Amino acid sequence: MNNNSEYAVCQSKKFEIRSSPLVRISRSGSGIPSVASSAAKFCSVSSSGAMPAAIALRAAARPDTEVFALSGDSDVLPLTAQGIRVIKPVQGGQFTTLASDHVCAKYGISSPTALVELKAMTGESGDNVPGVSGIGDVRALALLTAHGDLEGDIAAGLRNACKYSTMVAAAANLARLSRRLVTLATDAPIVKISPAGCAL
Repeated sequence: MNNNSEYAVCQSKKFEIRSSPLVRISRSGSGIPSVASSAAKFCSVSSSGAMPAAIALRAAARPDTEVFALSGDSDVLPLTAQGIRVIKPVQGGQFTTLASDHVCAKYGISSPTALVELKAMTGESGDNVPGVSGIGDVRALALLTAHGDLEGDIAAGLRNACKYSTMVAAAANLARLSRRLVTLATDAPIVKISPAGCAL
């Protein structure tokens, strides 16, 4: 299957082909980074950043390790909850570095991991993530604050707690699909590569 036909399949399923983020890992201030990146693009329900995300999380768990992910995709931002910093391109060819506190302040959430719950309701038109019709950023944040997470919002809607939670409950399947689409898979298998194995 060529790239064009793969793209057509993705578009027909309303899934987007995305580039993987670039991950940089530095140990103990050595200044010598090891870089893990995928030049390939993938089409799946999970974001294509699965492999770099798995590498980043595993590296971040080590002591004296700094991990940076270079990506303009906000789906990467929940990784900041694990101490990973995201370097995001901004206008004018500049870059900004985001840590967990920046993400929380930007979106008004208590933890970067809550971003997937927020996007489950608001959706993301650029990535063909449907969300819940009629629920925008402000309303989604209010629901998240009141009920904790998407499942809490759905449960509240089933109790007819308020008009907006009822809307979320009515679109529960789409909201759950949206949450899957914006959640990075962090359990991708990582194959160890030795320098000898890379020899030509």
